[in-house]
Amino acid sequence: MEIERTGQIRESQQGFDGTLRSLRRGFRKAGLTIVQQFSLSDRTAARKCVLLLVDSPLLLFEAVALDRSAAAFLPLHVVVTGDQQQSRVRWGHPMETLGFRLSPTAAAPVEALYSSLTEVIGAVVSGRTEVESNEGNQTGN
Repeated sequence: MEIERTGQIRESQQGFDGTLRSLRRGFRKAGLTIVQQFSLSDRTAARKCVLLLVDSPLLLFEAVALDRSAAAFLPLHVVVTGDQQQSRVRWGHPMETLGFRLSPTAAAPVEALYSSLTEVIGAVVSGRTEVESNEGNQTGN
């Protein structure tokens, strides 16, 4: 599967709550952490919206150790919107979206995190339940 570089949107026939639960489970299995979750919707609105900040402590440490400016790109942002019938997940590649470049050594952990994130989201919206664990091999070493 070719990974889109600037941003992606995936739609799921699963409702908002189910998609959010599946994403949490998928991120956990892949060794990713939801650092913070922000609700962006009105409590009375039929459609819900949350912003998830996702990272991997190991990749964050590696990226910042190699180049402190990498901290500006992490954690990655994932927006989940939806209602009871369907949901939509949006995320983007931080370096491509913002147009900045990191050194190749510092870019590798950010790239690994983005690839893991994309794999988990793809599995969740396509209905696959198994996501490969990338713990211990997150930068391809």
